[in-house]
Amino acid sequence: MFERYVLPRLDGLRRSPVLRRTIRLTGLGESAMESLLRPVYGTVPPGVSVTTLASPGELSIRLSSSGPPGRREKAEARLDGVVGAIERVLGPYIYSLEGESLEAVVGALLKEKGLTIACAESCTGGLIGHRLTDVAGSSAYFLESAVVYSNEAKTKRLGVPKALLMKHGAVSAAAARAMAAGIRATSGADIGLSVTGIAGPSGGSPGKPVGLVYIALARSRGVSVVRSLFFGRREDVKFQSAQRALDLVRKSLTKPPRKPL
Repeated sequence: MFERYVLPRLDGLRRSPVLRRTIRLTGLGESAMESLLRPVYGTVPPGVSVTTLASPGELSIRLSSSGPPGRREKAEARLDGVVGAIERVLGPYIYSLEGESLEAVVGALLKEKGLTIACAESCTGGLIGHRLTDVAGSSAYFLESAVVYSNEAKTKRLGVPKALLMKHGAVSAAAARAMAAGIRATSGADIGLSVTGIAGPSGGSPGKPVGLVYIALARSRGVSVVRSLFFGRREDVKFQSAQRALDLVRKSLTKPPRKPL
């Protein structure tokens, strides 16, 4: 309420322009971010403030720049300089320079490239599909999300072989790979995205601890799988899993093709 209604009115009373930017990142811890930003902090000019915020799976850097009346261009230039310095040290982890959500960024990339996506979700329970469809216009690229929580559902809905699940388990690279390929084939989407893991607080073992998650991405050129180990409460693990999955899609759409694992 403050940011939407009160702050704009206060800004109108200022005698000097105040400009703001929000940079959003994922895939990096707070301490690592601060370490990389340390050289940047020493170059921030007067009139520019930098604030960092952290939550499981996501980091934000909020910048503001102010200046004397009629000097908006100088305030913008100072802000652009700091943003550029941050990009140089944190570039691989930045998904937005304008404060957009990760699902909005992914959706814009899919729409731009004319691609469609479908999801096969186990431990995230439909969270990825929910986030993607929270974006207006997502029907242009989002086809479906199959919540296949049980082994039976993975086999019946996606065609994951029972023998594969018996040998490797539902939480495995092999299962994630088969799920991603299965949802891509059955939906007809250009991209099949799958997530399987142990959200906790129970269900873990020495070999497969709570927080272990496998994410797979299937495209025409093959299937790649990423293993992650997340920490926190059940909802934290689910959010971080969805965040990592969406970021993998983003990277696959913005970087040269990689050889499937």
